[in-house]
Order: sequence, then C-alpha cells, then structure tokens
Amino acid sequence: MTLLAVCLKAARRTDVAVRTEQSGRGPCHEGTPPGLSPADGSALGLALRLREALPGSARVLALTVGPPAWDSVLRAALGFGADEALRLGYAGAGAEAADGSADTTQARARAAAGLLGNLAPTLVLVGERSGDDGHGCFGACLAHALGAAYARAVTEAQPRDGGWRVLARLERGYTQQLDLRSPAVLAVSAQAPPPSYPALPAWLAGHGAAIAARETAAPPPPRSATTLRPPRPRVKRQAPPPADADAEARIRALLATGGAAGGTVLGVEVGPERQAEAILALLRERG
Repeated sequence: MTLLAVCLKAARRTDVAVRTEQSGRGPCHEGTPPGLSPADGSALGLALRLREALPGSARVLALTVGPPAWDSVLRAALGFGADEALRLGYAGAGAEAADGSADTTQARARAAAGLLGNLAPTLVLVGERSGDDGHGCFGACLAHALGAAYARAVTEAQPRDGGWRVLARLERGYTQQLDLRSPAVLAVSAQAPPPSYPALPAWLAGHGAAIAARETAAPPPPRSATTLRPPRPRVKRQAPPPADADAEARIRALLATGGAAGGTVLGVEVGPERQAEAILALLRERG
C-alpha cells in the first residue's frame, strides 16, 4: 500500500477577523479558531489528486504536531477526503503552538520525522509556508531529519519510475522540472489548486470524527547560541600612480593594482555537491 502523508499546521485565520486591536492598528485574532493555510490546503489537494493517479491502493494520512486545539485542521482534512488523521504531541507543544521560531519548527519536524520514519510514507507533502508568521523552513527541516529528497514551491507532481516528477515555481514566472527519488518531501506552493469540496455528508462526517493522538517524549532541541564578530576593515597597501601621467592613466594605474582579493572560484562544471561542500567549509571557518 502506498502511503501519502500531509503535514498540516493550524494557522491563524485572517478571513474571519472582524474586530481590531485596542490600538486600532490591526485586526484582533484572539479567540479566532485556527484553520488550514492556503499552502497547506494546496498540499492536501495535491495529495488527494496523487491518490487517484497512483495504481493500486493508496491512502492519505493527515498529520499535525501540536496541541489538541489543532484537531480542527485534521477534521477539515478528513472532510476534504483524507483517509486517516493523526495528531502528535510532545512536551511543550501546547505552550509553543503559536511560536514561529526556528527552534520550535525544528522540534516539530523532528517529532514528525520520528513518527513518519516508522510509517515509511512514499511521499510527504507540506505547505510551503503557513498563513501566519511562519518562515517556510518546516519542509526542509523535515526532509533533513528523514534523509529524504526535497523540493520547494511545488505546483504539480506525478509518479514516475518509482519516484516523482515535480514542477517547481521559480522567480519571475519561470518553472523547474525535477525528478526525485522516494521517499521525498514536497513543500507545496499556495498557487497549486486546493482540494475540491466534497459532498455534505462526507464533510459532516469528517468534522465529527474522533482524532487519534499520540504522545512523544522527544524534547525540543536546545536553542542554539551564536557569537557575532563585527567586521574589521582591512587596510590595503597601494602604490600611488605616476605623478607625470594624465588623469586617465592615473585612474587605470589605481584600478590595476591590488586586484587579487583571494578566495577560490568554483565553476558549474564541478557540480552542486562540490559547491555546497565549499560553502559549508567557508561558513565553518568564518563562524
């Protein structure tokens, strides 16, 4: 059986805010029920379409990592047509539900990877970024924890030769076609089509379903500490240009001296792996 997992986050909804903050500068979201972000809805829609395109039996699992209040997004996923839903909780998940920091995102990704590693899904889909204060790194953290292939800003996907052919959105309207092996993690763009609304009985059944929950003892990772060193300007010794030369010659002499700044230039012929290793080595060296 092919398992497609969709990781969902209960994002703050902005379409139902009717009150303003006490300062009057913006909407007040206190008490507003959480819901699916546009990108998470697109990820769920792509998973449901892939289920129909895959040969044989395929199931869609909706998963969230958070407090019991996030069961609402899982019920919405069941209403749209997901086969099963599961909420994973961990110590501190309730207090950190609204925290959009990178440490919290990494903790949620590690918790999800611990569960998905045992379920062995063929494909994991996430929203590219949530509709609230998210920064869009959950998919990358999850792919790293799973050791899976990763693509972001995905708008389309199709099964191909045991893997996936993916269409990703680039800047200025360009697109990129990628062939990924399984397992893979796709961060789906909000520009991908959302799921189709089901019949009313199926929608009501999903919203009335009981949500299975599991708890994990995996603690969030420790917060990282970084020491910042202010840049120090380096003095470059430069010989003065000839005094008897004209203005253009003096300018050319100034530009021609001291041009070697050091460093190594790696061309495209060395491949992206070598370039990535060089960048990592430089970051470790410079802190």
